[in-house]
Amino acid sequence: MAVKHETGFTDLVKGLLEGFMPEKDPRLMFNNTVVLIEHGDDSVRVFTDDGRMLEADFDVATFSLGVLQQREVKFSPPLPPKKQLVIDMFGFCRFTHIYLQFPRSFWDETMYILRASKIRGHFSCWRNQNTLYSGSNILHLSLFGDDATWADRSTDDMVIQEVLNILQSLYPNVTIPKLSGFKVSRWNTDRLTRGAFSYWPTGFTDENMKYLQAPDGRLFFAGEHLDPVHYGFVHGAYRSVQRTAEDLVQCIENPSKCAWSSMTSDD
Repeated sequence: MAVKHETGFTDLVKGLLEGFMPEKDPRLMFNNTVVLIEHGDDSVRVFTDDGRMLEADFDVATFSLGVLQQREVKFSPPLPPKKQLVIDMFGFCRFTHIYLQFPRSFWDETMYILRASKIRGHFSCWRNQNTLYSGSNILHLSLFGDDATWADRSTDDMVIQEVLNILQSLYPNVTIPKLSGFKVSRWNTDRLTRGAFSYWPTGFTDENMKYLQAPDGRLFFAGEHLDPVHYGFVHGAYRSVQRTAEDLVQCIENPSKCAWSSMTSDD
């Protein structure tokens, strides 16, 4: 699925923010990486990698599933074993996007260009961005699985050279012009993501999802991997945050409604 938005994806996020908080509100903090969350019966304390500490009555953690799986953030006390188990059980994709811009287009004027390979899925799916943004002259290649891992372990020069070699094999009678620009996503090795998006793996149950969604005392969770229907999508993250916010408000207004959070405790 491809969606066109003239002013870019960021404007959608800013539009949501403006509904309840000015963009320059001092409570809105950027470039602070959380490394430790201490949570107890009375409060939650959040520590960042620059030594800052923030304290609150409750905390909503919206970390990527990959960050939780790779233990990038420490919790004190540790998350219950049952909670950590379902975190590790849910699927998280290795995925890489590569964008190539040329001074002119030389490829088929279809939205998708598919390549057959002896290795299943190897550099197989290309998208012509001219069908979305006329005259952009951008090709978009998606890599997944082992190909995405290879890209993460390679330099930009190595990745681009291999991509151009594959592209030349697709269009052997074309002199491919020099690139105007390129972008290689590196979500899989980014410590703030550690992957791209979640998926529901074989054997994962609805009961597992309830444990995945459940808070641990004053520590609540939200994110795209916590929506049981639209996991893997931005609107899944939005739906998850809405649900978590409603649960938290109920908990604040009536502490007895927090009792269900005990489902994450050990049997």
